[in-house]
Amino acid sequence: MLLTIQHIMNAAKIVADVLHGTDGKPPRDLSPHVAYRFHRLLAQLWAVAGPIDARRNDAIKAFNHPSPDVIGEWSVPEASLEEFTAAWQETAAASVEIEVDPIPGWALFDEEVLDVQTALVLGSLVSATA
Repeated sequence: MLLTIQHIMNAAKIVADVLHGTDGKPPRDLSPHVAYRFHRLLAQLWAVAGPIDARRNDAIKAFNHPSPDVIGEWSVPEASLEEFTAAWQETAAASVEIEVDPIPGWALFDEEVLDVQTALVLGSLVSATA
């Protein structure tokens, strides 16, 4: 399946949020079969997203600019933000071929895992027939 880097990164975050919770929300209560499918998809996405995310984080750290919001985190200084954003957008727009097993649509909606808007972000990673 041909996906953009940004799509893979967005999808990996959504799937991780479902499995592990986010922003104080607990993980979703999934049947074992659906949890397995989500874990499998996350592993497939993270195989591509992980190294790219690490390179992005290294590029941010290279500015050696501590984050004003989070202790121990780094940020891009305001003066370099436009340049960094342009470089990231170029990377994010690149397409890569990835082997994934789409999540069946019934698993999302029968168990009320995601709302329709969030499911639309996953796009082709949700299958009507799987």
